[in-house]
Formats: sequence, C-alpha cells, structure tokens
Amino acid sequence: MQFAFENRGGALLLVCHLQSGETVDTTIVEMFNNNRIAGFVPFEYDSYSNEIRYKISTTMTVGNILSGVMSRNIILGIVKGIITAYSEIEQYMIGGKNIVSGWDFIFSDISSGETELICLPLKLFQDAKGTLYDTLIDFMEKVQCDYREDLMYFETIRSYLADRHNFSVQTGEFSPYRSSERSLCLHSAFSYRRCQY
Repeated sequence: MQFAFENRGGALLLVCHLQSGETVDTTIVEMFNNNRIAGFVPFEYDSYSNEIRYKISTTMTVGNILSGVMSRNIILGIVKGIITAYSEIEQYMIGGKNIVSGWDFIFSDISSGETELICLPLKLFQDAKGTLYDTLIDFMEKVQCDYREDLMYFETIRSYLADRHNFSVQTGEFSPYRSSERSLCLHSAFSYRRCQY
C-alpha cells in the first residue's frame, strides 16, 4: 500500500493505493459507511481504482506538532482523540489491529483539539505497534511541554500510564474539567479512576 495526499474536486484527500494481494475487509468498510465512528478520519473505498480515500480536514499531523512546544490544550486534545478512537473501534468489534500507527497518520486540528486516526480496512492487516497503551506511552515520551503552564495534568497522565497492568480503556467520556479545582477526569479512559490535586 502507498499513501499520498491528493486534491480532488476541491477536497483534500489522503489516498491509499492498494497493491495486488491486499484485500479489503468489506465488513469494516460497511461499518464506516453506515456510522460516523468518532476519532477516525472518514473514508470511502473505490473498488474500481482499488484505493481508499480518507477525507481529511487538516494536513497537520501529530508528527508535525511533536516537533514544537505543545500547550496543555493541544496535548489533552491529542490524548483524548487517541483514546476516543480506540474506545470507539472496540465497540464496533474491529479492534486496534486495523489502526495505522505512526504520528504521520494521526491528524489533529490544534485550534479545536479534534484528533483523528486512520483505520485501514484490510484483511490480514495487523499493525504490531497499534496498541493504545504503546501509542500513548510513545506520545508522552516525545511531547515537549510548555513549561510556563502548570504541568500537573501531564504528570497525572504519566502516572496512569506507569502501571501497565492496571491500564484499561472503558466506554465513556474523557475530558479535563473544573480547571479551577485543578482536577483531571480520566474515569472512562483509565479504569474509571479520578485524580484530584
């Protein structure tokens, strides 16, 4: 498979050109066609040209963002988007094996915080690096925080990730809230636990 950015009819697309022998999983394609799955870039499959077209709204990848200093809102937006995607895809019983790993395949709008991943609907495709835990650990290790901000939120996330055995993702909402109390709710994403300080 080969990925390339293309402009078609005024729309910006990330196009995946499939090679011979790569077979599309039509069940996954139909799930995405019939549902707007949160945390993922919408796509369509064209069987005639044997390509998958992802309708991206921004070319800003997390790989681009990681090259600079990141604010609290950007970091939390990316973490939330990654967790949402993995949580949603589990609900559809697709699993993380079809998520394309790599920071150049995670798109983030830094103004809204919306972050979306790429699902590659191929049979027998399994990205060995495509686990939520490993993705979050890698992200937190690469982040350059804005040290002018209070970094307690950052340390809170790292502390949740420190214990791999107690790490789990549950359905629900992940959201920073009540910043005046300096608390961060990670209840659904990390075993329904809450941290306050």
